[in-house]
Amino acid sequence: SILGIVAQRLIRRVCIKCRQEYTPTDFELKELGISRENSLGGHFFKAVGCPSCSGSGYAGRTVVHELLLIDDEIRQLIVKASDSASVKKKAVELGMRTLREDGVQKVMQGITTIEELLRAIQADE
Repeated sequence: SILGIVAQRLIRRVCIKCRQEYTPTDFELKELGISRENSLGGHFFKAVGCPSCSGSGYAGRTVVHELLLIDDEIRQLIVKASDSASVKKKAVELGMRTLREDGVQKVMQGITTIEELLRAIQADE
């Protein structure tokens, strides 16, 4: 029996030696799915490029992930052959953090950039 399902994507970490802090535009925040008010307190960076990161603006990688735990409610949806959107909706209602939500948290912590997150998860949505 399945206890859980993990989805993950590797994303590049922004180089801490050359990153540049900035205030994201309303369009960028909309792309992330957050409001200006929810972005307050976040640290947003652009990838610049330096000799340390070979000019890419990124150094190293980290992961964004989501974990779908199979509880009784999710199991019932699976048994009923519900579509994946219904299962995901129920999982989010039950507290699952999506790839996007995990990525937004990493962007706001200054670990990666908006551009890198969107590049990694755009195909999934």
